[in-house]
Amino acid sequence: MEKMDEIEQSKIWLNNECLLNDDVIRFQNIQILSSSLPRLTLINLYQVIRRKHLSISDIKSGFIFALAEEIKCQEKAEVICEAFHSVIRPALIIDCSYEYGKREADLWSTLNSFSEMRRIIFIAVADVAFSLQDKLKEYQTQLLYDREYTWSDLITDSENELLTNTVCFFK
Repeated sequence: MEKMDEIEQSKIWLNNECLLNDDVIRFQNIQILSSSLPRLTLINLYQVIRRKHLSISDIKSGFIFALAEEIKCQEKAEVICEAFHSVIRPALIIDCSYEYGKREADLWSTLNSFSEMRRIIFIAVADVAFSLQDKLKEYQTQLLYDREYTWSDLITDSENELLTNTVCFFK
């Protein structure tokens, strides 16, 4: 749940021209966003939500950002589930880019407790996205492919921020 605060503090932002279509946040079913760079896809999705001129509190009351690892943890999963059920039209955005394969069954058993398997977006690399699609075939799941990001997709301030980082090359 602290994931949204982390994204908000990010110094990496994308140009408006490369942002996802607004339809991605008006969905009514389960979506899987397949991306070679899931962290940028997550930032992209957040920017689409912000572009709708929603305040941070509006976003926090309607969109729940979580890591797949958080949903596997019983205590955190209960907090996420409670938040999901306390909002009229919640959207759960799950970043599956880290350690997805470990204890995968825990993720599914927890998600089944959400009772409404809709308005959930999974963000994952291609092989994980295909696995998710296979596991969710009984639901109306839509698989979307995010763009291949390039340096020019970043805003100038983000490019400059990245250029200030030190890089070490090892053989």
